[in-house]
Amino acid sequence: MFHKLTLVFTFIILSNFTTQAQDVSGKIIDEETKAPIPYVTIKYGANNGAISNEEGDFNIIFSENNSVKDSIHFSSIGYASKTISAQKVTDTIIVLKPEALELSSVYLTDEELDVEDIIDRVEENISKNYNRSYTKNRFFMRESFNQYYRKLNFDFKKSSIKEVTKGLIDSMMSSIPKRTSYHNETLGDL
Repeated sequence: MFHKLTLVFTFIILSNFTTQAQDVSGKIIDEETKAPIPYVTIKYGANNGAISNEEGDFNIIFSENNSVKDSIHFSSIGYASKTISAQKVTDTIIVLKPEALELSSVYLTDEELDVEDIIDRVEENISKNYNRSYTKNRFFMRESFNQYYRKLNFDFKKSSIKEVTKGLIDSMMSSIPKRTSYHNETLGDL
């Protein structure tokens, strides 16, 4: 009886959890080239976000703290930002339009400066141009590993277990993928 009650209780908790979360995934592509855009910043809710992978794919799981009614903001350098209602983003393709990046002004003069003059000016403006206090920076790093086997050979001679036969070894060999890839992603504060 206790075992049945535990199973029912576990099922109720799991079904409650699954109804409170929604999975939203998609791919972000360039409007002109249709190529995937890597590492797009995706913001939603008050303080939540994600980053698309190098293939432009993303996945967001809305929990009970985040409403599916929230808007999702997509931004990347060189592209116009886009905001979409979370209800409209379900297993879809997000298209970002390329946008020219405007740089600050550059001033040219006809003044000829030697090395000492340049260093003196740098030293005069160190406090304006360089932050000497502690800073906090967020970083994202992704490592991709790809592997390809041209040929796999296993030499089977004999087994003390009667169920382990050459046929079993051959079927296991045929199920090993020739190409594999996996990724490590790290998001942290430095």
